[in-house]
Amino acid sequence: MGAYDLSPRPKYYVEFAGAGHFAWTDLLKGTHQDIVKFSIAFMDRYLKGLPPSPTLTEPSEGVATLRYDAEFGSGSIGVDAPRENRQPGELLKRLLQQHRENAM
Repeated sequence: MGAYDLSPRPKYYVEFAGAGHFAWTDLLKGTHQDIVKFSIAFMDRYLKGLPPSPTLTEPSEGVATLRYDAEFGSGSIGVDAPRENRQPGELLKRLLQQHRENAM
């Protein structure tokens, strides 16, 4: 078991495709924008308390592996993900729709 498996929820594990040691900086082009996009979605949810963004649970071009276990569900995406978990996000879509309907 790794740190992800031992961590309490909510939790996320993300590997960015082609990311090296300096990928999180803006020194090199490539995965930096993907990291920023995911980081903003995470902080909007857990610091600002905004509804969860699909970015947190759905595949995107720059993400090689994504595992999550949060209040709206769990899933995984990537080469090591079980086939039944490769299309997560349906529960999240329903929650976002409910939030939008309640906001009106």
